[in-house]
Amino acid sequence: MLSKFCAAIPIVADDDFEEALQGTWSSNPVITVATLDTEISDLTATGAAFVAGMLTLLSGFPTLNTSSNVGRIGYNGSTITGPNFVLNASFNINNNLRAQKVVGNIGAVGIGNGEFTATGQLQTYFGDASVYNQILNNTLTSFDMRLGRDDGNRETLLFDFPSIKLSSGAPAVPGKNQDVTIQAGFQAFMHATLGYTMLVSRFWYVPTS
Repeated sequence: MLSKFCAAIPIVADDDFEEALQGTWSSNPVITVATLDTEISDLTATGAAFVAGMLTLLSGFPTLNTSSNVGRIGYNGSTITGPNFVLNASFNINNNLRAQKVVGNIGAVGIGNGEFTATGQLQTYFGDASVYNQILNNTLTSFDMRLGRDDGNRETLLFDFPSIKLSSGAPAVPGKNQDVTIQAGFQAFMHATLGYTMLVSRFWYVPTS
């Protein structure tokens, strides 16, 4: 049961995503978290409105970064730890909107709603073959990302993809004296039991224990 400290929006179509964004409607938002203390703001131009809408509860605070404000990157139901430490994780939402043009009007008369799709990338160290085996076996798994404050009320955003399949990726060595990594692309699907493709949860308060 959700308390007054949390609001959860299951995303199965583009109109649900608009609701999660509190009226902000973006066609192709991207969120990326990477190493080296980068800000969580690596976005496409169309994704800027997405962040403005989703991070409303975090306004008035410094920009989130990937060293202090990533509480969890989860894969297959568990937090990703060694030996497959995460180097980069991202997801991309596409509402497949289209301009509706007609003869006699210089601009579009409307915007057509398309299919909601969610894809992403997960780059980790190749500590073992577990991720690679799931690519080869076309295994159904899950992915989630928790971002938020580590001070005050610890306001937090949770992005949950309960049903994904890894569609691409293979171990790679960038160069001499460098670590072996693997970058796996994934596609999200509607979960057969939960009934959503993506869940966005906003927690106004998170206890420390």
